[in-house]
Formats: sequence, C-alpha cells, structure tokens
Amino acid sequence: MKLLNVLKMESFEENYFKKRKVYLKRRKVYLKEVINLADKAFLFNDYEESAYLYSFALATLPKTSVLFFKKAYSFYFLGQNEKALEGLNKAISIEPSNDKILPDFYYYRACVYVNMKDFEKAELDYKASIDHSPESSVAYFSLCLLYMMIRQPQKAMRYVSIAISKEPRPEYITAERIIRKYTDKEYSAEQLTAFLKEVDEVSSKNKSFGNSIDK
Repeated sequence: MKLLNVLKMESFEENYFKKRKVYLKRRKVYLKEVINLADKAFLFNDYEESAYLYSFALATLPKTSVLFFKKAYSFYFLGQNEKALEGLNKAISIEPSNDKILPDFYYYRACVYVNMKDFEKAELDYKASIDHSPESSVAYFSLCLLYMMIRQPQKAMRYVSIAISKEPRPEYITAERIIRKYTDKEYSAEQLTAFLKEVDEVSSKNKSFGNSIDK
C-alpha cells in the first residue's frame, strides 16, 4: 500500500512538472508577443498602448533595463516626465556600466530634464552620454541647443562645432550658421524660438534623430 502511494506521488509530481514546463513555455511565448505588440504600438506612435504593454510585461517578466527604457521612452513622448524619469532611473540603476546602452539612457534622461526645465541636470546627463559614447554627435548637438536655451552661445558654438566634426548633418550646419550671429550679442525669446524651430524643421526633413536600441 505504501509503495502504491509512493508511485502515485511520483506520477503526480512527474505530471505536475510536465504541465508546469508547458505552462512556462506558453507564458514565455505570450509575454514575448506582448512585447512585440508594444514595440509595434510604439512604431505607430501609439504611446499610450506601448506604455501600457511595457508596464504589463515589467509586472510579469524579470526586470530588464531595456524594458524600463522602452516604457520610459513611451512616457517621454506622452509628455509624462515624472514617469519617464522614474523608468530611466531604474534602467540606469540596473546597468550602470554598460556602454552599449547607457548613452541612450543618459541622453533621454537629459531630454526629460530639459522638458522639466532642470537644465543643470540635463547638462550633466548629456555629458554623461558623451562620456560613454564620445564618437556620437547627437549629445554634443543637444548640449549646443541647451546652451542656446540658457543664453550661453559661446558654449553652444563650441559644441555644435564638435558635433559637425563628428558628423556634418544639415541641422548642425544650420544651427552653426545661426549661432554665429549671436555669439557676441543678446538674442530675444522670439529669436531663440525661431532658431529652435528652424533647426527642428531641418532635422525633421532629414530624419536624423533616433537611438540605438531596437524598438
């Protein structure tokens, strides 16, 4: 009788682990599909849907820096700066020394700080992005724009020149041409707005901006 009970228990455990293995495999496939759907939603500019789906995946899957980044990136485009900042802080804390992805993490956290008008922290993060990826031109150019926003055109000229030396994009050249007019004189809020608008228009035409993490 005892032997029969042992055999039944072994059979139960064997079936249990087989079923659990199948369940975990199906669950993994399902969650992978959730992430794929989130990526597609992001590509089609449905940031609310992508933020929701990335959040769902993070609640179920092991926490990864890239998932936190993608979630934060969605909130960034929704203009929800606090949530974007929270996600980027977590992404950086998970992988504080990965030079392959840290430049993007610091770069977009700087962009969030710019949106929040915390220019001091934005400056530090743009420089951190450069430290981890010194050959990329984008953070140099963003520092240029930041310095124009805080009325430091000499520094703006320095960083746009570096950006051009790395990669002579049309918007960099446009920015340098305009900045030269203001290195030794004051410029109004209206002139600053016109400058940023013109640079943005040139950038949009050339579709220059982006990040290195697959979405």
